[in-house]
Amino acid sequence: MGLTNATLRYLAGKQAALGLRPGARLLDIGLSELRCHGDAAALAGFLDALAPDTGRAADDLAPFLEHCYLGDVCRRFGIDYVCYEVCGEQPFTFFDFNRDSVAEDQQGRYDLIFNLGTSEHILNQYNFFKSVHELCAVGGVMLHILPFSGYLHHGFFNYQPKLFFRLAEHNGYAVTDFQVADEDVVQRLDAIIRDNASQPDIDRVAASHACSQASIHVALRKDADVPFAPPSDHVFIGVEPGLRAGLAIGPDGPQARALLADFPHLAARTRCLWTTRAPAGPEAGPIPTRPAPRTLAELQAACSTLVIADRDDPVLMGLGRADIVPWVDGDVLRAILSGRAACLPAGGEVAAMLARQPVLKTWLGRIYDNDPAKAGTTLEGITVRQLPDAATLAEEVDVLVVASEAHQRAIMAQLEPFRRLGGTVLAKGRFLRLMQDLCAEALPRT
Repeated sequence: MGLTNATLRYLAGKQAALGLRPGARLLDIGLSELRCHGDAAALAGFLDALAPDTGRAADDLAPFLEHCYLGDVCRRFGIDYVCYEVCGEQPFTFFDFNRDSVAEDQQGRYDLIFNLGTSEHILNQYNFFKSVHELCAVGGVMLHILPFSGYLHHGFFNYQPKLFFRLAEHNGYAVTDFQVADEDVVQRLDAIIRDNASQPDIDRVAASHACSQASIHVALRKDADVPFAPPSDHVFIGVEPGLRAGLAIGPDGPQARALLADFPHLAARTRCLWTTRAPAGPEAGPIPTRPAPRTLAELQAACSTLVIADRDDPVLMGLGRADIVPWVDGDVLRAILSGRAACLPAGGEVAAMLARQPVLKTWLGRIYDNDPAKAGTTLEGITVRQLPDAATLAEEVDVLVVASEAHQRAIMAQLEPFRRLGGTVLAKGRFLRLMQDLCAEALPRT
């Protein structure tokens, strides 16, 4: 789809909402073509938002006023520009959104990401939106301008507005702009059906449908450094947006009440205490006691993290295993909040995690590494220790957070004895999702 002079005017007119600012690091997903149709004012307005230059002459814009690429303009006027693509005649970085994973040094790198008609050509939509999430910096904006209706001969997908609002709810995005742009085009199925089908009545089928063409414009600002959480539409049927943020603990009983009594920080962020018995017990101070949800839709409407204080409770364990919201064993959470947790290895992922959420240092008081050369060094103010044998490790901690998936695979066998001794190993992504409510401000209870 690329950019036209109308697109440039849209970008310049909403530069704050769309994240356009001088010095922004721009990632173009797919080599975006630029067709200004001679509109020098539209191009100048776009450049003023990203690379203000009062000395820019009209002649400087002349080479770019007909057909060119966005990268040509960015390179000429000093905009920090990178393109992810799989083929093309312009300079690009090879990245296959169907298959590739984001490199560690590229995570959180880009302040502005343009998806101007690329994702509809990619079959693996999960990997696409996950990768974009990981590439975007906190505070950065992901701009999607994509097919909404029509475009019958273009790409694999048209996009529903619901997708972007659900992505925002799951991942802490702010929707900073949303609109649908109607286009004066009506399309029929004729050509694509005739080219790809052989049924006898193909002409009748092809002539029976026509639709107008429109595109959807959505800007999402990434406000939290949390792992990507994909939405599932079926669990949102009948669920009002905005009700799900916060912890829920259950079942109501001695274990749940002891957790709340022992950790006021946890109590301040708990929306409700669930009971699977009838009638419900007395309320735990200001925390309401409610019947536990019976469906996945009710679960997702009620909380963003589930704490299961008693693993023998079949109702809550069934909801937890569905993995619709992050859940954690109450004993594991107690160990984390008591400082009986550590992380490894000592490297960039651990440093970034602790730097972005300093409160995690309260709960991850130790950093281990199985490289003896790193023992005694410091990372984010914490002294790195040599990873001990399983018995010693189990004496020191109950929970081990492994920040690198590759490292976890490499030392899986080494960690198995720790597990057999009752230890818990969590991947960084799962740990951060579990802890996101504890790193947030206290939420009002409804």
